[in-house]
Amino acid sequence: MTITELQALYAEVFAEWVRELELEVRATTADSVTLALPVRARHVHAGGVVCGQTLMAAADTALVLAISHRLGGFRPQTTVQLQTSFLRPVGTDALPLVEALEPAAVR
Repeated sequence: MTITELQALYAEVFAEWVRELELEVRATTADSVTLALPVRARHVHAGGVVCGQTLMAAADTALVLAISHRLGGFRPQTTVQLQTSFLRPVGTDALPLVEALEPAAVR
């Protein structure tokens, strides 16, 4: 899928609150999609860093876009498990998100 097609998919398929993350598809390869998460005040919690809920929603969304890209279009899918380890606080600059898929990960 092209960057334009992936951006359109993001606008059409996801819930309104997910679209409010304003994710931007920046690049693709055969096995990856790179997005940017523009950090807005609504993504930052009282500690002055991006909140985990924003990061998890962005990561989950990036994975759906990467799978759709690999499949050549969207097919209904759902997240069964999502786990993360936060290693350090994330500041307020735009965040790059890269979802790369193993060649046999999507059929």
